[in-house]
Amino acid sequence: MDYKVLAIIAMISYGLFQFGIKLTTSNLPGVSVLLVSNISVFVPTIIYVFYSGAPVAESFASAGPWILGLIGGVSFVFLFTAMKAGPASVVAPIYGLYMVMPVLLGIIFLEEGITITKTLGIVFAILAAVLLSIQ
Repeated sequence: MDYKVLAIIAMISYGLFQFGIKLTTSNLPGVSVLLVSNISVFVPTIIYVFYSGAPVAESFASAGPWILGLIGGVSFVFLFTAMKAGPASVVAPIYGLYMVMPVLLGIIFLEEGITITKTLGIVFAILAAVLLSIQ
């Protein structure tokens, strides 16, 4: 499947995930929703790993995946806490600016190159988040 189609599917599912956070934390403690939703992440992950046939053992021995998991966990703790405390229409656009970070880091550390289009994309993404989060 084309990587752009995969990205669109990921975007849709993650958007539904963020909306679901707001819905479920309205009725349940955010900490318990965080725990259960992150445990349930294992189901599609295990299915994907099983069917991909990718070797997994080497990842357990590497620090990188563990550090990424910790960073992602911290991100989720703050996302769930923010969603419980504030309106999704404000929290989601601010959180959505995470997409700017890998672009900037890719330009700085991976020499991916900066273009007018990328610069405008970053500016418009920030502008969109600001406009969407104003109440």
